Amino acid sequence: MADRYLRFTGTAPGRFLTRRLGLPQPAELRRWSAERPALDGEVLHLTAGKSAPDPAAPPAAVVLDATHVRDVEGLADVHAALAPRVRSVAASGRIVVLGAPLDPADHHQAAAQQALEGFTRSLGKEIGRGRTVNLVRLTDQAAAESTLRFLLSPKSAYVSGQVIEVAEGTGPADLRLGAAPRRAHRPRHRCRARDRRGRRRDARQGRRAGRRPRRTAGRGGRPAARRAPRRRGPRPRHHGRRRGRADRGGAARRPPRPGPQRGNHP
Repeated sequence: MADRYLRFTGTAPGRFLTRRLGLPQPAELRRWSAERPALDGEVLHLTAGKSAPDPAAPPAAVVLDATHVRDVEGLADVHAALAPRVRSVAASGRIVVLGAPLDPADHHQAAAQQALEGFTRSLGKEIGRGRTVNLVRLTDQAAAESTLRFLLSPKSAYVSGQVIEVAEGTGPADLRLGAAPRRAHRPRHRCRARDRRGRRRDARQGRRAGRRPRRTAGRGGRPAARRAPRRRGPRPRHHGRRRGRADRGGAARRPPRPGPQRGNHP
Protein backbone atom coordinates (compact mmCIF):
# COMPACT_ATOMS: atom_id res chain seq x y z
CA MET A 1 0.00 0.00 0.00
CA ALA A 2 1.35 3.41 -0.94
CA ASP A 3 2.52 5.67 1.87
CA ARG A 4 0.39 8.53 0.55
CA TYR A 5 -2.79 6.46 0.89
CA LEU A 6 -1.64 5.30 4.31
CA ARG A 7 -1.18 8.87 5.49
CA PHE A 8 -4.58 9.83 4.05
CA THR A 9 -6.40 7.04 5.89
CA GLY A 10 -4.74 8.18 9.12
CA THR A 11 -6.62 11.49 9.05
CA ALA A 12 -10.21 12.02 10.18
CA PRO A 13 -11.57 12.86 6.68
CA GLY A 14 -9.68 9.89 5.26
CA ARG A 15 -11.18 7.48 7.79
CA PHE A 16 -14.66 8.83 7.10
CA LEU A 17 -14.35 8.48 3.32
CA THR A 18 -12.80 5.04 3.38
CA ARG A 19 -15.54 3.74 5.66
CA ARG A 20 -18.31 5.19 3.50
CA LEU A 21 -16.76 3.87 0.27
CA GLY A 22 -15.81 0.49 1.71
CA LEU A 23 -12.09 0.95 1.06
CA PRO A 24 -9.45 -0.85 3.15
CA GLN A 25 -7.90 0.95 6.10
CA PRO A 26 -4.32 -0.33 6.30
CA ALA A 27 -2.26 -0.17 9.45
CA GLU A 28 1.33 0.99 9.52
CA LEU A 29 3.63 -2.01 9.90
CA ARG A 30 6.45 -1.67 12.37
CA ARG A 31 9.40 -3.02 10.44
CA TRP A 32 12.82 -3.82 11.79
CA SER A 33 15.31 -1.00 12.12
CA ALA A 34 18.47 -0.33 14.07
CA GLU A 35 16.55 2.05 16.31
CA ARG A 36 13.74 -0.47 16.99
CA PRO A 37 15.18 -3.97 16.84
CA ALA A 38 12.48 -5.52 19.07
CA LEU A 39 8.76 -5.22 19.77
CA ASP A 40 7.57 -2.61 22.24
CA GLY A 41 5.95 -4.47 25.11
CA GLU A 42 5.91 -7.76 26.97
CA VAL A 43 5.26 -11.30 25.78
CA LEU A 44 2.25 -13.02 27.36
CA HIS A 45 2.60 -16.80 27.79
CA LEU A 46 -0.64 -18.81 27.84
CA THR A 47 -1.48 -22.50 28.08
CA ALA A 48 -4.71 -23.97 26.76
CA GLY A 49 -6.89 -25.12 29.66
CA LYS A 50 -5.09 -23.05 32.32
CA SER A 51 -6.03 -19.61 33.55
CA ALA A 52 -3.57 -16.72 33.50
CA PRO A 53 -3.74 -13.21 35.01
CA ASP A 54 -4.53 -10.36 32.67
CA PRO A 55 -1.53 -8.09 31.91
CA ALA A 56 -1.52 -4.51 33.10
CA ALA A 57 -0.56 -3.17 29.66
CA PRO A 58 -1.48 -4.42 26.20
CA PRO A 59 0.98 -7.21 25.35
CA ALA A 60 3.17 -6.96 22.27
CA ALA A 61 2.97 -10.72 21.66
CA VAL A 62 1.06 -13.77 22.88
CA VAL A 63 2.46 -17.31 22.87
CA LEU A 64 -0.14 -20.05 23.38
CA ASP A 65 0.95 -23.59 24.20
CA ALA A 66 -1.43 -26.04 22.52
CA THR A 67 0.89 -29.03 22.21
CA HIS A 68 -1.26 -31.18 24.51
CA VAL A 69 -4.52 -30.59 22.61
CA ARG A 70 -5.88 -33.99 21.54
CA ASP A 71 -9.65 -33.62 21.21
CA VAL A 72 -12.51 -31.19 20.75
CA GLU A 73 -12.44 -30.13 24.42
CA GLY A 74 -8.84 -29.04 23.95
CA LEU A 75 -9.83 -26.90 20.98
CA ALA A 76 -12.46 -25.22 23.15
CA ASP A 77 -9.74 -24.42 25.68
CA VAL A 78 -7.66 -22.79 22.91
CA HIS A 79 -10.57 -20.55 21.97
CA ALA A 80 -11.30 -19.70 25.61
CA ALA A 81 -7.66 -18.72 26.22
CA LEU A 82 -7.28 -16.44 23.17
CA ALA A 83 -10.74 -14.92 22.75
CA PRO A 84 -10.57 -12.47 25.70
CA ARG A 85 -7.04 -11.31 24.84
CA VAL A 86 -6.96 -11.06 21.06
CA ARG A 87 -8.25 -7.49 20.88
CA SER A 88 -5.90 -6.36 23.63
CA VAL A 89 -2.77 -7.19 21.62
CA ALA A 90 -0.96 -4.04 20.57
CA ALA A 91 -0.84 -2.92 16.95
CA SER A 92 1.75 -4.83 14.87
CA GLY A 93 1.75 -7.48 17.59
CA ARG A 94 2.40 -11.19 17.29
CA ILE A 95 0.39 -14.30 18.20
CA VAL A 96 2.20 -17.64 18.04
CA VAL A 97 0.38 -20.92 18.64
CA LEU A 98 2.56 -23.89 19.57
CA GLY A 99 1.29 -27.19 18.23
CA ALA A 100 2.46 -30.80 18.18
CA PRO A 101 3.23 -33.04 15.18
CA LEU A 102 0.42 -35.24 13.94
CA ASP A 103 0.26 -38.69 15.54
CA PRO A 104 -0.71 -41.31 12.91
CA ALA A 105 -1.71 -43.75 15.67
CA ASP A 106 -4.23 -41.33 17.24
CA HIS A 107 -6.72 -39.92 14.75
CA HIS A 108 -8.37 -37.75 17.43
CA GLN A 109 -5.07 -36.00 18.15
CA ALA A 110 -4.30 -35.65 14.43
CA ALA A 111 -7.71 -34.09 13.73
CA ALA A 112 -7.41 -31.67 16.65
CA GLN A 113 -3.91 -30.54 15.67
CA GLN A 114 -5.00 -30.22 12.04
CA ALA A 115 -7.85 -27.96 13.15
CA LEU A 116 -5.30 -25.55 14.61
CA GLU A 117 -4.15 -24.74 11.08
CA GLY A 118 -7.56 -23.48 10.01
CA PHE A 119 -7.93 -21.63 13.31
CA THR A 120 -4.58 -19.88 12.79
CA ARG A 121 -5.30 -18.83 9.19
CA SER A 122 -8.79 -17.54 10.01
CA LEU A 123 -7.53 -15.55 12.98
CA GLY A 124 -4.70 -14.09 10.90
CA LYS A 125 -7.21 -12.73 8.36
CA GLU A 126 -9.58 -11.25 10.95
CA ILE A 127 -7.23 -9.78 13.53
CA GLY A 128 -6.04 -6.78 11.46
CA ARG A 129 -4.02 -3.72 12.60
CA GLY A 130 -0.77 -5.21 11.37
CA ARG A 131 -0.87 -8.14 13.79
CA THR A 132 0.25 -11.60 12.68
CA VAL A 133 -0.76 -15.12 13.71
CA ASN A 134 1.38 -18.21 13.02
CA LEU A 135 1.43 -21.87 14.05
CA VAL A 136 4.66 -23.64 15.00
CA ARG A 137 4.71 -27.44 15.22
CA LEU A 138 7.33 -28.48 17.74
CA THR A 139 9.10 -31.70 16.85
CA ASP A 140 12.27 -30.60 18.63
CA GLN A 141 11.73 -27.93 21.29
CA ALA A 142 15.43 -27.11 21.61
CA ALA A 143 15.63 -26.15 17.93
CA ALA A 144 12.61 -23.81 18.06
CA GLU A 145 14.41 -21.01 19.91
CA SER A 146 15.63 -19.15 16.82
CA THR A 147 12.28 -19.64 15.06
CA LEU A 148 10.40 -18.07 17.95
CA ARG A 149 12.88 -15.20 18.14
CA PHE A 150 12.20 -14.46 14.49
CA LEU A 151 8.40 -14.67 14.76
CA LEU A 152 8.41 -12.46 17.88
CA SER A 153 10.49 -9.72 16.24
CA PRO A 154 9.71 -6.89 13.77
CA LYS A 155 11.43 -8.91 11.04
CA SER A 156 8.34 -11.11 10.65
CA ALA A 157 5.98 -8.24 9.77
CA TYR A 158 4.99 -9.92 6.48
CA VAL A 159 4.67 -13.50 7.81
CA SER A 160 1.13 -14.39 8.89
CA GLY A 161 -1.17 -17.40 8.70
CA GLN A 162 1.74 -19.80 8.17
CA VAL A 163 2.40 -23.27 9.57
CA ILE A 164 6.07 -23.77 10.46
CA GLU A 165 7.34 -27.21 11.40
CA VAL A 166 10.60 -27.36 13.35
CA ALA A 167 12.01 -30.82 12.72
CA GLU A 168 14.76 -32.61 14.59
CA GLY A 169 18.31 -31.67 13.73
CA THR A 170 17.59 -28.04 12.80
CA GLY A 171 19.60 -26.19 15.37
CA PRO A 172 20.16 -22.47 15.88
CA ALA A 173 23.09 -22.57 13.45
CA ASP A 174 20.70 -23.44 10.59
CA LEU A 175 17.95 -20.99 11.57
CA ARG A 176 19.99 -18.15 13.00
CA LEU A 177 18.77 -14.63 12.35
CA GLY A 178 20.63 -12.68 9.71
CA ALA A 179 22.25 -15.77 8.17
CA ALA A 180 22.98 -15.69 4.46
CA PRO A 181 20.62 -17.88 2.43
CA ARG A 182 21.98 -21.00 0.86
CA ARG A 183 22.95 -20.79 -2.78
CA ALA A 184 20.22 -22.28 -4.88
CA HIS A 185 21.01 -24.87 -7.52
CA ARG A 186 21.08 -23.34 -10.97
CA PRO A 187 19.97 -25.30 -14.02
CA ARG A 188 22.70 -26.66 -16.22
CA HIS A 189 21.61 -24.79 -19.32
CA ARG A 190 21.95 -21.47 -17.49
CA CYS A 191 25.53 -22.30 -16.54
CA ARG A 192 26.33 -23.12 -20.18
CA ALA A 193 24.79 -19.89 -21.39
CA ARG A 194 26.84 -17.95 -18.87
CA ASP A 195 30.02 -19.71 -20.02
CA ARG A 196 29.28 -18.89 -23.66
CA ARG A 197 28.75 -15.24 -22.81
CA GLY A 198 32.02 -15.20 -20.90
CA ARG A 199 33.95 -16.68 -23.83
CA ARG A 200 32.48 -14.15 -26.23
CA ARG A 201 33.37 -11.30 -23.90
CA ASP A 202 36.96 -12.55 -23.60
CA ALA A 203 37.22 -12.83 -27.39
CA ARG A 204 36.01 -9.25 -27.88
CA GLN A 205 38.47 -7.96 -25.31
CA GLY A 206 41.28 -9.88 -27.02
CA ARG A 207 40.49 -8.37 -30.44
CA ARG A 208 40.47 -4.89 -28.98
CA ALA A 209 43.88 -5.43 -27.42
CA GLY A 210 45.32 -6.78 -30.70
CA ARG A 211 45.56 -10.39 -29.55
CA ARG A 212 44.28 -13.35 -31.50
CA PRO A 213 41.26 -14.94 -29.79
CA ARG A 214 41.85 -18.39 -28.44
CA ARG A 215 39.84 -21.23 -29.96
CA THR A 216 37.74 -23.02 -27.39
CA ALA A 217 36.82 -26.66 -27.40
CA GLY A 218 33.38 -27.64 -28.64
CA ARG A 219 31.24 -30.62 -27.80
CA GLY A 220 33.02 -33.93 -27.28
CA GLY A 221 36.42 -32.27 -26.76
CA ARG A 222 36.79 -31.37 -30.46
CA PRO A 223 38.00 -27.89 -31.37
CA ALA A 224 35.20 -25.55 -32.26
CA ALA A 225 34.93 -24.58 -35.91
CA ARG A 226 35.90 -21.02 -36.65
CA ARG A 227 33.14 -19.01 -38.19
CA ALA A 228 33.70 -17.05 -41.39
CA PRO A 229 33.76 -13.29 -40.90
CA ARG A 230 30.55 -11.56 -41.72
CA ARG A 231 30.54 -9.50 -44.92
CA ARG A 232 29.92 -5.86 -44.29
CA GLY A 233 28.66 -3.27 -46.75
CA PRO A 234 26.32 -3.52 -49.75
CA ARG A 235 26.20 -6.63 -51.91
CA PRO A 236 28.24 -6.46 -55.20
CA ARG A 237 26.23 -5.71 -58.32
CA HIS A 238 26.76 -7.17 -61.82
CA HIS A 239 28.35 -4.66 -64.17
CA GLY A 240 27.81 -4.73 -67.93
CA ARG A 241 25.06 -6.48 -69.79
CA ARG A 242 22.78 -8.96 -68.16
CA ARG A 243 23.63 -12.56 -68.80
CA GLY A 244 21.27 -14.32 -71.19
CA ARG A 245 20.09 -17.87 -71.31
CA ALA A 246 23.06 -18.90 -73.47
CA ASP A 247 25.47 -17.61 -70.83
CA ARG A 248 23.66 -19.59 -68.22
CA GLY A 249 23.88 -22.77 -70.28
CA GLY A 250 20.45 -22.57 -71.95
CA ALA A 251 19.24 -21.97 -75.48
CA ALA A 252 20.31 -18.74 -77.12
CA ARG A 253 17.70 -16.05 -77.65
CA ARG A 254 16.61 -15.19 -81.18
CA PRO A 255 17.65 -11.73 -82.36
CA PRO A 256 14.75 -9.30 -82.69
CA ARG A 257 13.34 -8.70 -86.16
CA PRO A 258 14.46 -5.49 -87.78
CA GLY A 259 11.55 -3.11 -87.84
CA PRO A 260 11.05 0.14 -89.72
CA GLN A 261 13.40 2.80 -88.65
CA ARG A 262 12.51 6.44 -88.30
CA GLY A 263 13.57 8.58 -91.24
CA ASN A 264 13.63 5.77 -93.85
CA HIS A 265 10.02 6.15 -95.00
CA PRO A 266 9.52 7.58 -98.47
